[in-house]
Formats: sequence, C-alpha cells, structure tokens
Amino acid sequence: MKRANLFPVLMLILASLACGALPKQAEGPVEAQEEPTILLPTSEISGVGPSEPTPVVVIEDKSTVKEAYDPFDAATDDWSLPFFVTTKALPGREKSAVELKNGNMTFSLMDEETYLYEFYESMTPEDVLVETKYQAGGNHTVNGVALICRAASDLSAWYEFRLGSDTKYSIFRYDVSRRDEGKNPYILLAKGGSQAISPSKENIVRILCKGSDLVLEVNGQQVSSVQDGTLTGEGLVGVGAMSYNLTPTYMMFDYFSYTQP
Repeated sequence: MKRANLFPVLMLILASLACGALPKQAEGPVEAQEEPTILLPTSEISGVGPSEPTPVVVIEDKSTVKEAYDPFDAATDDWSLPFFVTTKALPGREKSAVELKNGNMTFSLMDEETYLYEFYESMTPEDVLVETKYQAGGNHTVNGVALICRAASDLSAWYEFRLGSDTKYSIFRYDVSRRDEGKNPYILLAKGGSQAISPSKENIVRILCKGSDLVLEVNGQQVSSVQDGTLTGEGLVGVGAMSYNLTPTYMMFDYFSYTQP
C-alpha cells in the first residue's frame, strides 16, 4: 500500500525538476546586435578615409578701391590665400608657401614647376597702374615673377606680366577654360628680352592696364606694349612667382601699390 502511494509522488518530483531545467524566457522584445562597421581605404594619397574634394578658391567681392599701398610691414586681411595654378607637388603636400618675413612678402618655392599667386582682394577700376619692388633669392638660374591686373573674382581670367631670371619678359592673358580643355591656359600676347631686368638685384616693375593698352616698365624703362581688348571692366590685381626645374627659389616683394593712371 505504501509502495503504490510512492509512485505518484516520484512522478510529481520529476515533473518539477524538468520545469526548473528550462531557461527562463526574457520579458519583452530582444534588441538585435549591430554588426561592426568596416572602413576600407579609398584615397590613393593618404591610404585611409574618403578622398578630399579639390578646394575651390573664391575671392570675396569687396567694394572697388581706387588706390592702395602695402609695405608688407604687418599682416592684413587684404590678400587672398596662396593660389596654385600648377605644381609638381601632390595636392595638399605642397612645400611652397607665402609669408611676411623681414618686411617682405616672400614666396618660398620648394616644389618644381610651381606657379603661385597672391591677389589683393579689393576690386580695382578697369584702368589701373600697378607697381612693386622685388628681388630674387635662392636659385637664380630659372625663376619668374609676375604682376596681375583685371583678374576675375573667381580667378578664371586675368592679364599677366611676367619677368624671368634670364632677362626675358612675357605678357599673357590667362583663361582657365583652356586648361579645362587640355590646352595651355596662358595665351601669349607679347615677349622679348631686356637688359633692364636684373636677375639678382632689386627690380622696380610697373604695369599699366588702360583700355586695351597693356604696358610693362622695368626700372624706369618701358620694355613692352601690346593691345588686347578681351578683358574689360574692374578686376583684381596681384603678384606671383614661378619655379621651374631647380629649387629652392625665393621672390621677396618689398612693397605693392596700385592707383588709377
């Protein structure tokens, strides 16, 4: 009689143990685990992270100023950031720079085949007389310096007067649309040579942009004059420096001025 009553009790104990062995279900929905994000290299230059877009230089359109003079004694906000037209250096890895040093605006060209510019950010009248004094340093055999007038605010076009260490000069019209077409953006208007240009001493350079007349004067001597009526209206003025296959090259501008002729 006692053994018959023991069987139901054993069955009840086994059922209780089975229920206790089952895992307890979590209350509410279970959140899905996020998989880790894997970043792959996408830039051929840096090897990591997204490629950087090419920066677009936009000059602030300030009111027209009829005359200005900068002795380069102190930093001002009148000048643009350095503007590269071309260089052999990889984008973002240029060693060339522009800085104020010892009372000069100094272009330090450490990269080969570099054309580097600074623009005065106030618009000038259509007719303008620009003057500067500069001296070359570093490698004197191949370098260049430039004065600019009637530059568009987006730097897509300008007139450029260039002097070389070989005592040669050129007058160009720059047109960025030609570069986009795979052509030379510098359209030659005039060229020649003059002993008035000193490769290693100070040079005082004046350019006149008046109507269609473009005139270059070096150390008090007129060395070239040409006519071109493509670019009209007010624009920006500026300076530039060029290196070729030998570096370093330094261009030191002592002062810069412009006025209406």
